[in-house]
Amino acid sequence: MAKLKLKRPGDETALTFGKHRGRTPNEIAQDDPSYIVWLQANVLPSPCSRGLAVECEERVDRWRRQDREEEELDWRDRYIDD
Repeated sequence: MAKLKLKRPGDETALTFGKHRGRTPNEIAQDDPSYIVWLQANVLPSPCSRGLAVECEERVDRWRRQDREEEELDWRDRYIDD
């Protein structure tokens, strides 16, 4: 998995709540970027920077596009004869 490009000092403060309690936003972003997107949208004040959330959102969007492309290829392989 690619490392995040952006590192901000504010994203190094450990969370005091939730399933990732004790981990920093930068640590969480490495393996659960969708949680960072959720934090930015639902927790005020946000415990992560907008820049980190945007980068995570882009990563999640890329994964979703790849999943859709793979599903389409699987569908074509199953149902379309060459």
